Parts: sequence; structure tokens; C-alpha cells
Amino acid sequence: MILVTPSAYDNDDITSDVPITETEFSPASSGGTVGIIGSDGGVNVLYVEGGDAGLTTIKVDTVDYALTYDSTDSGYDLYSFGASELFTSDTTYDIILGDATFTITTSGGFWLTPEAATSLGGSETGSSSGSLVVSGTALSTGTRRYVGIDLYEVTASPNTADYPVSGAAKATPSWVKVGQLNRFNMFNGALYQQTIQTGGPLTVSVVASERVNAVAVLNCDAAEAVVTMTDADDNEVYTRTVSLTDNGASAGWYEYFFGSSQRFTEFVLTDLPTYAGATITLTLSSGETGDVKCGAFIFGDQDYLGVTGLYFTIRNRFFSRRERSIYGDFLDLLKRPVAREGTFKVLVKDTDVSRVLNLISIRETVPTLYIGDEGHRQTIIFGFPDEPEAEQITKQYATLNLTILGQT
Repeated sequence: MILVTPSAYDNDDITSDVPITETEFSPASSGGTVGIIGSDGGVNVLYVEGGDAGLTTIKVDTVDYALTYDSTDSGYDLYSFGASELFTSDTTYDIILGDATFTITTSGGFWLTPEAATSLGGSETGSSSGSLVVSGTALSTGTRRYVGIDLYEVTASPNTADYPVSGAAKATPSWVKVGQLNRFNMFNGALYQQTIQTGGPLTVSVVASERVNAVAVLNCDAAEAVVTMTDADDNEVYTRTVSLTDNGASAGWYEYFFGSSQRFTEFVLTDLPTYAGATITLTLSSGETGDVKCGAFIFGDQDYLGVTGLYFTIRNRFFSRRERSIYGDFLDLLKRPVAREGTFKVLVKDTDVSRVLNLISIRETVPTLYIGDEGHRQTIIFGFPDEPEAEQITKQYATLNLTILGQT
């Protein structure tokens, strides 16, 4: 039995040839009423009441400045912009913010509305003309947009102008997070949410910030996989090609020649040299013109637990809805993901029992790859341990009773 702790990495360190076809949320759809504009201590600030922290640019006279969202205070979103103070006292400026166009005249380097002065303290200064309201763009129920790498869907009826992140956090959510961008699904830990490359092949590279000496691919649909490890100093240090085609040879020669070809959906490699900061590249190909799919690409550092006994149990836990009618027919059916679970008896040296139990316990809430036996693909489970128990059987050995609850 081996466990593999996934290595840490940054999303910016992922290079993928899977295109982004989803639509990004447009920050201009974030509404709100402008309350304060001014300069203070070398920083230019903007307060917007009732917005959703989604504004990105402001134009002062004829110059565009990028907005940086800092925080929310008393219902106002606080932004900063520019590298030096832009506003001086008793000066008029033309402002364009989203679809709002207005003119402000400052006093003391600031302009405030009476409402902002009441809510945030201070007194009204300066004057303005034009629209101070940045209109929101309403998106209808079921519309999907992404922010960063996360994908959201509108749940409000009939529509909403909320920013997805804050809308999903409301007591009555106007948005719900449904996953991540297609290219990042293979890294989110949910095996059923696959990254799909239309027409294949799929190639992805990741710079791992921690030690890596094992790689696994789960819930994939491909004919062949190539794994390569490259180090900045030592160049290519590992490459391996894995065939995922199962010709049915184990069932006999007839099945080998005349039976239908099947594909393995997972594989694991534990013979990689140990490197930290190396680039791991995976290429999945279909061998045809079909789509290539990958549910999880896992890479990390392995730890040996003990010898897995042959008497293990593997089961698939169904989460689909299958309800009978009053006549016994299955009419109410809803397909949902399936989770693999396994129960193992692992022979552990007496001197290793404490170490093994500690290794497992600290991963109680950390998704971890468990490999019962590399020769039995069904024992490859990505999930969580369920209260491991060690039973001393001799002075030299103990039996570890271990159940792994797999991710869907």
C-alpha cells in the first residue's frame, strides 16, 4: 500500500492546450452609485455604494487607470488607482466609470456625496453633474460566466446584475459556483468533472513546487498517455508511454482477436526520480479523431505503508436517484456520479505502525491518492481514510484495517 500526497502548484504554472471556450464575466456589469473620489496620502481612491467589487477601469479626463479592489466598508466598495495623486483642490475633472459619465469639482482634493459623508463620516465637499450610477447588466437564469478559473451560473429569476462571487455568497444566492473552467477540471479533485479536449490530443504541463516521484491519471478516456519529467538543470529526467487499450487478453485469445476493445480509465506511475520544482507533462491521445477526457491528473510524493493483503474489497457507491413507482417500475431516474471505495488489510511492521497511522491521520481531510496494489488498477483510489485501525498480530507485525472513501 502506497499513499501519494499531491504536490502544491500555482494555477499560473499550468500550461494547457485546451482552449478556454467559456465566457468571462464582464466587470462592467457590476452596478453601484459613486460616493467618493479623491487623493489621500499618495493614493487615489474611489468608493462605490451597492456595487459588487467588479469594476476594473476608471477614466479621469482622457486617461484610463486600472482599478484595484481593496475592501468593502459600510456598503461601499473601496478601490485604489494610479501611482501618484491625481486630484487637487478646486479643480474640475471629467469621469467615465463603466456606463456612467459625470463631472466633479473637488474641494481639498476630494469630492463626496452627502450620503457618503453621512455613512462614512466627514462633510460634503465639491460638486458634480451627470449620472453617478453605474448601471448593471442583468444576466438571465441559467447563464454561465467565469471569474478567474471558477465557473458560475445564474440562479436568480428572471435575472441578476450581481457580481458572481458576491452573488453566490448572499443569503439567497443569485449565482452558484458550478465548477471550474474546462481546462482546470482535471485539477479540481472532482473526478466526474472531466477536462475534455475535442478531437484530442490533450497536453498539459505543470511546474510542481514540491517533491514529485509519482503520477496518476484517473477517470480518463484515451488510448495512450505519455508522462515526462523535466528539470531546469538536468533537462529531461523521465519519460514513459502507457497504453490504455485493453484488448481483453486476460479473457482468452478469442477475445483478444475478436472481442471489442476496451480502455483502462486510470493508471499510476511510481518510478519517477524524486525532484522538487520539476515540470511534469502529460499528453493523452485517442489514437483516432475522438475526444480525449481526463478526470484527474495527480502528482506528488509517495509514502510506503505496508504490504496489501489479497483479501481486499472494492465497491462502487452510487449516488444516482432510482425510485420505483407504486407498481414497482423504475420511472424516477437521475444519473449522478459514482464513488469508488475500498477496504484493505495491510501488513505493517511493528516499528512502522505509529508512523503509518500518523501519515494517514494528518490526511483525514486532505484528498490523497491510495494505491493498494499497482498490479490491480481497481485499488487506485483518490479520497479520504475512514478511521484506520491497527491490530497487533505478532511481535513483529500488525494488520492495518483501512477503508478509503473515494471522491466522485
